[in-house]
Amino acid sequence: MKAREFLADIKIKKIAPIIVLHGEESYFIDLIGDYISQTLLDESEKEFNETIVYGKDASAENIVAIARSYPMMSERRVVIIKEAQTFKELEKLEPYFNKPVSSTILVICYKYGTLDKRKKVFKSLLTSKNAKVFESNYQTDIETVDWIKAKFAKMQIQIHEKAGFALIDLIGNDLNKLSNEIEKMGIALGPGVEIRLEAIADNVGMNREYNIFELQKALASCNRGRVFKIASYAYANPGEFSLPAVTAILYSFYSKLLWANQIVERDKSAINNLGYTVKMFDKKELSDGLKNYNFNKCWRNVRLLQEYDLRGKGVNNGSADHKGLLSELLFKLMY
Repeated sequence: MKAREFLADIKIKKIAPIIVLHGEESYFIDLIGDYISQTLLDESEKEFNETIVYGKDASAENIVAIARSYPMMSERRVVIIKEAQTFKELEKLEPYFNKPVSSTILVICYKYGTLDKRKKVFKSLLTSKNAKVFESNYQTDIETVDWIKAKFAKMQIQIHEKAGFALIDLIGNDLNKLSNEIEKMGIALGPGVEIRLEAIADNVGMNREYNIFELQKALASCNRGRVFKIASYAYANPGEFSLPAVTAILYSFYSKLLWANQIVERDKSAINNLGYTVKMFDKKELSDGLKNYNFNKCWRNVRLLQEYDLRGKGVNNGSADHKGLLSELLFKLMY
């Protein structure tokens, strides 16, 4: 079940006495937990009928006592366990899980991992008719770009797909960090605008002419002069071209190009559709990349990027510095 479907069920009060929110991606767990707090009780009901506890400070005995008490001047009571991954007595709630109070909604917010389904108590909880479960997993880049588009659309802003991918590559796939950046950009830009790659450069501290995406474009076309011109800027501004950022973005580029090569090898006409399928590229970048890097070259470059990522972290590096590693890497990617 997607987060929006889970939220829609809560909105129409399609709930169970126990709600389990668990998974690696914390953003949706916080989002749904907060929505439950805002939706199930009116402000006038919260004072006597909402209890929020934090895992490290909670006890099973206290939680059960609160959950079994009847609501005051309200249809229901809401008990939310936040940071439940730090709650050491979660298994002690098993008797309550087996026989919950229908007028209480017990919400378990278990972040940065999933409940251990090998344990009988959790296995039965996750399949129980008394519980409604949402597992929050990391999204793919394409799913995250769709999510970014939807976030901006609420602010009446349109963002182009490549700009969305650029935002992910610069900020990372952490939805909380992305959400903060989107809010800041929304306030700065205002409604009715279209966000292209240049706007990402202006708003996320990226030089328009010399940045990793311009480097990627120059590598795709094997424009050696342009590559080393950008490299000269990178040597002088290592903060904007950290080796982990360069290897991560170029690894994604060559991995997708490797995949595109496989598709085109099977069907030459497929190149006309790859601009949509490999959403990270514009058509020229894709065409240049396929012309200059066949499957074997892409495979070699993927391996090179793995090697230099490790060297940048001190593994088998010797005495090479940031400039030396980056210079070596860019030379080897093209030659």
